[in-house]
Amino acid sequence: MTDYTNLKLSIDGHTATLTNNNPPAHTWTMDSLKALKQLITDLNANDDIYAV
Repeated sequence: MTDYTNLKLSIDGHTATLTNNNPPAHTWTMDSLKALKQLITDLNANDDIYAV
């Protein structure tokens, strides 16, 4: 699995759950926003994922 900066990904069946993991305030950074874009692209390419 790819490492996505400050994001935690868990997959249960056909559902992917994303969690912003940047303590203490769990804010977005430029790196985590780029990682989010890549993660969504990767999930869109995965036919086994139906929902995020």
